[in-house]
Amino acid sequence: MNIEWKEAHPKNFKLGRTAKIDRVVIHVAEGTYSGTLNWFRNPEAGVSAHYTVAKDGRVGQSVSEANTAWHAGTVPDGQPDMNPRSIGIEHEGKQDPQHPWQPTAVQLDATARLVAEICNRHHIPADRQHIIGHNEVFPGRVARANCPGKGWPWDEFLARVSQYLLVYPVPGQQPNPGDTVRLFDPQTNKQIGTGTLVGDKVYIPPEVLKRLGDR
Repeated sequence: MNIEWKEAHPKNFKLGRTAKIDRVVIHVAEGTYSGTLNWFRNPEAGVSAHYTVAKDGRVGQSVSEANTAWHAGTVPDGQPDMNPRSIGIEHEGKQDPQHPWQPTAVQLDATARLVAEICNRHHIPADRQHIIGHNEVFPGRVARANCPGKGWPWDEFLARVSQYLLVYPVPGQQPNPGDTVRLFDPQTNKQIGTGTLVGDKVYIPPEVLKRLGDR
């Protein structure tokens, strides 16, 4: 999928990880797509998320999955910090006191596809234990009670994630020699070509190498 790279300011995330990634945390941004991405680029923000999904389905990335975004906040005493073990996804939108926020159809679909790719990369089960709302990180905190709120259609969302997972290899499945493997840019998470697995090496076609050299 196409992902717009809008790196957060270095003051708003931490390089590296101190835990294995095993959670995806869903948020509502309480703002616009561009406003959210720009806020993460502001050195005074002190927060970030890995991805933001717009109402029209566009996806922006602010922090590499290899790094720790500051999106989940504090956790109850005795529980492990959620930020080092999770990937945070914000959504363009704002809660209305009278009507719970709901993602648009294209927004939900883009997020399902994104989450399926994340689950595949990190071998995360696509269930409610591992894909959670921000409100579930520290239940009872009033400030998070509506993030993402009652309007997030969990059953429909997880069904879509599972459908997208069908097009990816089963987590943990090992490729065979001669298999074609997809090559991705680690910054944009965008596919840049394919290669061929031979032994423990992946051979990259000349045309892909040329494109990389022209960048």
